[in-house]
Amino acid sequence: MPTPDYLKDQLAKLKKEEADLSKKQGAERTAAAKLREKAATKAGQAQRTKVASSIQRLIKDANRAEQEAVKHDDKAADYGKKLAAVAKKIATTSRALTQAETTATKARDRDDQRRRRRELAHAREVAAASRPRSSEPAQPKAEPLRVAYLTASPDGEDRLRVDREVREVREAVKRAIHRDQVTIDHWPAATFDDLFNALNDQRPHVLHFSGHGSAAGLFFDGTDTDNPDGVDVGFALLGRLLKGTDHPPTLLVLNACDSYEGAETLLDAVPVVVAMVDEISDAAAKAFAIKFYAAIASGQSLASALAQGQAASEFLTGEGNTPEVLTQPGLRPEDVLLVTGPPE
Repeated sequence: MPTPDYLKDQLAKLKKEEADLSKKQGAERTAAAKLREKAATKAGQAQRTKVASSIQRLIKDANRAEQEAVKHDDKAADYGKKLAAVAKKIATTSRALTQAETTATKARDRDDQRRRRRELAHAREVAAASRPRSSEPAQPKAEPLRVAYLTASPDGEDRLRVDREVREVREAVKRAIHRDQVTIDHWPAATFDDLFNALNDQRPHVLHFSGHGSAAGLFFDGTDTDNPDGVDVGFALLGRLLKGTDHPPTLLVLNACDSYEGAETLLDAVPVVVAMVDEISDAAAKAFAIKFYAAIASGQSLASALAQGQAASEFLTGEGNTPEVLTQPGLRPEDVLLVTGPPE
């Protein structure tokens, strides 16, 4: 795609060309008007004179002036066609410029996010180096892995096929070698109250959310049936809730757009968070979740499960760099094993 600077230069040239053509067209129209004025004057003089030779000469001059005016009309029409073509090019180039500027802005934003991620990762590494490393990686006890799978696609937002995502994740887990060691409870049209219920009743090792999100928080279903629009739940409030349990999840998965930056605050409550560093399409989110949980249920580490999910998303949609992981200091994703086989 051409750069914004190149398109701006092309647009400036086209507008200059448009101005030049408009000026030339105006000159041709002015010339035609003057010649018609001359033709009218000559025709008027011919009507007033009584000398036959003068009448013929004046009529001849009037006809000649009219013919010249027609030529200028034709030139003005030609310039009009050229102006229409240039105007079309201007419209096309303007649209291309808008798209290029939008793409460039998103690229700058992604670069800024990557830079912030590198800075955050470096800060965690520095913090980890100053603390003794835990000999036991974060993982649940030898019991089936409990996954609370919350999905939301409230009215007023783009519709997401989160129901299909859960179904295909379950099918993928059923094919895994440790399928009996993973239980997935689905909480459809999830509300903020469902978060409380899932944490208290299910005590999940993995808390998963699929739906709309942003750097500020997640978008849950509302509880008012007369007003079905969703409600925002900020990351600070979500962190308070996650701290308010004696059995916090080992892993929090936020399969929602732009959730990575805000999820940093949640590491005070949970050891590991998987989130999205940018917008993610419905298809990419589903592809990631299917392969991620299939790998978990096959006994793969969190690092490998993340890599497999990223690869599936990259293959299908080119969005493989969107899912990323955050961990508490001293904890490595390759050390996190959520499923290790049947309990002894």
